[in-house]
Amino acid sequence: MASERIQVNNPENWQLKTVITKTAEKLGDKAYVPIGEFDTGVSLTSPFFLAEINCSEKKTTWDYGGNLRPEYSVEGLSVYGRKYSLAIGKTLLIVVNNDVAIPYGLRYASPKWFKDLTLRIWEYVGLVEDTTLTQLSNIQLKIDQLL
Repeated sequence: MASERIQVNNPENWQLKTVITKTAEKLGDKAYVPIGEFDTGVSLTSPFFLAEINCSEKKTTWDYGGNLRPEYSVEGLSVYGRKYSLAIGKTLLIVVNNDVAIPYGLRYASPKWFKDLTLRIWEYVGLVEDTTLTQLSNIQLKIDQLL
């Protein structure tokens, strides 16, 4: 696998792909239908993306903000990658090791106790530096020094 380096701190390298707001359906005074899992509608080509989840009625004990998972289409079938857990109010950098298919989508599964949510997803669109050749050159130099 190639070793890649990106410029995370440059805001020009991130493109906002979607902002999704959902509200749980109310079933009386205190009962709600959970928001559940849904397709985010994004199509990503970069293995690097940012995700942030927020909810308006957050208890102080809540940290878990649900899961995101890549969804690939392979010969008409949906194939899912590993799940990435989100923390409420935190922006998470996710690196997808994607050897299956490009582009890929994302599915989000919210916690059952969320009454509402706002999900933001950014894709990395900046330059990706492959450092594999540099690392191999350094290894060769060290081997030559030992001989």
